[in-house]
Amino acid sequence: MAKFAQENSKIETAFKTYYRLLCFYAERIVGKDAAEDIVSEIFTKIMENKELVENMHATFSYLRKCVYNESLQYKRQLLKLRGYMVYVNEIQDLQYLRTDDDPLSKIISTEMHNEIMQEIIALPQKCREVFILVRLEGYTPCEAAEKLKISENTVYTHLQRAMKKLKKKIIGKQTGSNL
Repeated sequence: MAKFAQENSKIETAFKTYYRLLCFYAERIVGKDAAEDIVSEIFTKIMENKELVENMHATFSYLRKCVYNESLQYKRQLLKLRGYMVYVNEIQDLQYLRTDDDPLSKIISTEMHNEIMQEIIALPQKCREVFILVRLEGYTPCEAAEKLKISENTVYTHLQRAMKKLKKKIIGKQTGSNL
């Protein structure tokens, strides 16, 4: 029990000492909103994994490296998401050129559209708002950020979460499992 208290004390001290400095460091890489999330996530991971606490000898340098790596990972995910969104936009633009007069294709298309809309409605409120503005109403992420009074990075984060949840739900329905 004493060892647990000592580990928590070490984490708490590190948090109080380095949180703001680590947030400032991460802000330079990913922006303010994402920076706080990244630093908080790192401390959460450390608390969940006792081995990390035991191996934290050079505390600040270790935390700084964690923040750096997580920030780069976040940037990579954003770039990947942006590329995916461009690809999806191109696919959607090409779908309007198709002329499927087959009644079965229309029924399947309508059912799929209804399923997707149900899943969009089931998204958390902010994710849903961002997704509808950017993906359905054609706002740019910058315009959506201004309209919702949030940062552009937050818009990308919500889009990423929405796409991940939609993909998981829709693929789960197609394979017959409920994830």
